Amino acid sequence: MNTHPERFTALVLAAHGDRGGPGRNESLARHVAALAKRHEFVCVTGGVLNGEPALEAALQQAEQNGAKQILLYPMFMSDGYFVQNILPGRIAAAGLKVPLKILKPFGLDRRVPLMMLENALRAAGSTDLDPASIDLLVAGHGSKFGPGNAEATRAAALVMTEHSPFRSIDVAFLEEEPFILDALRKHHNRSVVAGFFSGEGMHAGDDIPEAISKSGAAAIYTGPIGLDPRVPELIATAALHSLASIAPQPQSEPSVSPEPAAEPSPAPAATPLPNPAMASTSARSQAPSPQTHAPQTHAPQKPAPQNPAPQKPAPETEIPEIAK
Repeated sequence: MNTHPERFTALVLAAHGDRGGPGRNESLARHVAALAKRHEFVCVTGGVLNGEPALEAALQQAEQNGAKQILLYPMFMSDGYFVQNILPGRIAAAGLKVPLKILKPFGLDRRVPLMMLENALRAAGSTDLDPASIDLLVAGHGSKFGPGNAEATRAAALVMTEHSPFRSIDVAFLEEEPFILDALRKHHNRSVVAGFFSGEGMHAGDDIPEAISKSGAAAIYTGPIGLDPRVPELIATAALHSLASIAPQPQSEPSVSPEPAAEPSPAPAATPLPNPAMASTSARSQAPSPQTHAPQTHAPQKPAPQNPAPQKPAPETEIPEIAK
């Protein structure tokens, strides 16, 4: 049995497609290029539902490059309407002859909210603000098609709350209540806005900055989390993690299978994401020490070295590293 299934596996990133913003689909192209440079898959491509490059063309390119199976990674913030209802039809339209597996969407990865919290702490620290004295607003899209996006946004905010030194964390949306403009007016004092968006399109790139300006709030916007430079590594570890559950031999008929809902077993060794606790500690070092203590997550203790170096005091609030 082939112990390196990634050698005949293609990775395809699927996004909605930007309708505006400073750079249409540029982040998708950057993620594809960064993943291709890792040389972990036979082919890495990306396509969108709205615009170019089309998702069907990206899938066909992966198959034409010799892939025996395809992992499709949805650059969506939830497994709602587009992932459940639109993606399967677009995949079928590609006419693939190899099996395909849909992975868990980007926004449902537990590392995403921790990265958002780290970025928010860094933003507060860059202006010498004490997180314990200001509010954090998690801005999501919301949807008229179903509750999936709102539920994923609230779930992300809950993860952040478990480790947050901010005075409060609220959630607001562009397309459903509570609306972002109203929430910004409520938090008219200094606050940080974290964007629960996968790209830099119209909503994340135009609508959120416009709402901040219109509200008159003294808010710092971290931007959409989908632009974080650690995203390609997050995608790669998720994809390699999933390969453990895929049979290496191709099937005679193409199949499409979704990622199991349950949390997968620990991943094989792979390059880890940077520890959110380290960067958040650096950000907080620029600001007064927060007075709110977050719950601590204790990792298994490693044996102490024979000549241990002097230990620095631990920060008051620590964001634990999430298992890859």
